[in-house]
Amino acid sequence: MIKYLSIKKQFVLCFVFIISVSLMLSIITYGGYFIAMSKNLILPSNYYEKMVPGIIDYIEAQGTSVLNKANQQELETVIPKSGIEYIVLDNEYNPIYGDIEKISPNEKKSLEENESRYIHGQNISVFEFIKKDGEIKGAVLIKYSLKATAKNEKWNFLVPSDGVLLFSPFIYISICTWIFVRRFSRNINKPIDDLINAAKKIKNKDLDFHMEYEADNELGELTKAFEAMRDELQISLNTQWLIEQERSDMIAAIGHDLRTPLTVIKGHIEVLQESNLDNKERLHKYIDTIANNTNRAIKLIEDMNIISKLERIDFNLSPKDVHLKEFIEEIKSNYEVICKKKNIKFSVDYMDFNEEKSAIKIDVYRVGQVLDNIISNSNRFTPEGGFIKLKITNDIDELHFKIEDSGIGFSSKDKKRIFEKFYQGDESRSKEKGHFGLGMNITKIIVEKHGGEIKVKNNDYGGACVEFYIKNS
Repeated sequence: MIKYLSIKKQFVLCFVFIISVSLMLSIITYGGYFIAMSKNLILPSNYYEKMVPGIIDYIEAQGTSVLNKANQQELETVIPKSGIEYIVLDNEYNPIYGDIEKISPNEKKSLEENESRYIHGQNISVFEFIKKDGEIKGAVLIKYSLKATAKNEKWNFLVPSDGVLLFSPFIYISICTWIFVRRFSRNINKPIDDLINAAKKIKNKDLDFHMEYEADNELGELTKAFEAMRDELQISLNTQWLIEQERSDMIAAIGHDLRTPLTVIKGHIEVLQESNLDNKERLHKYIDTIANNTNRAIKLIEDMNIISKLERIDFNLSPKDVHLKEFIEEIKSNYEVICKKKNIKFSVDYMDFNEEKSAIKIDVYRVGQVLDNIISNSNRFTPEGGFIKLKITNDIDELHFKIEDSGIGFSSKDKKRIFEKFYQGDESRSKEKGHFGLGMNITKIIVEKHGGEIKVKNNDYGGACVEFYIKNS
């Protein structure tokens, strides 16, 4: 369709249509007019003027007998019934008979001055004076118009005047211009009005709308760009809302999680202040409780600091060359000691498909944090006598990790929300164990900073399985 063309093409086509249609209508008008004239359906402008000399000759031949009303019928055989009007006047220029009801003052003045004719625009008045012995006995006023007329006078309204006929091309151009420009402006105004309304909605912070104008032209591109801007603004506002909501939730969660250890610390300090404790064992128990809860509060603050650093735009990893085998041996020795306390078997399986490179480039400290968080969780929820398996695969450009355990696994709720800040799962799995639901969130951020991805599921034994990969730069 025309409205989908570029504005320039629409304008050119509009111009071509105006000229073409105007030219065609002009040809039809002129052609039809001359055909009608050739078939005598339209009489030329001077048709009746050519008949006037014959009428005057008849009047001169009849002389004063024309003044006799009894001769009216004979006179009207010479004067046609349509196209020419007449009136016979006496020597005082009073009407005797004829089909002109009243003569104008200008015509009467011309009669009195013995003029032969009076011209008013296209209307011609011819005066034929009837004389006898040199004395004016009367006159005949003959009126006709110098304009084309229809042979059948009831169709005269269809016959254009000479002026209309002459300027008909310009009239057609004006009409076609109005029609096509109106259509052209309607094609443009619709998307422009939509853009204006959309801008007003955005001003009122209403982004819940869509703009649809499919056209491969400037307005289509503008609408698409505006819609893309609206999408980005909506995403930005939603992100801002989520950040505000997350900040509010975070403050509430920090307050909640800090309240418990601080309340415990305060309670134990009050007991110490109000009591004389001679029992050293009981005193040490109070002090240990205070220390443990202080460490819990410090751990929460440290985790929050880590998240704050990781989420900053200007945060950068610190990758360095690491010998993978040495890195794996260090991991194995560290976690074997931790797992041994619960009689949990910790094993490491390593596959290297990139033997040409003896070293990999990763941020050892951050990757260590990821493994600490995941394996610590496995150790926390795996019963005594269970197992934890770590499988590491070194591909060409990626390093894959898979951690499985024989613990209680993830619930369906855990799988959906485990990477959320402050998500602690079931009461029995979280607070009594002293964690705040930040570890897996930190883990996800670090993995994604390495250009990787992390996911959780349950293994065939019903225990937890965490898989992630990082880019090996």
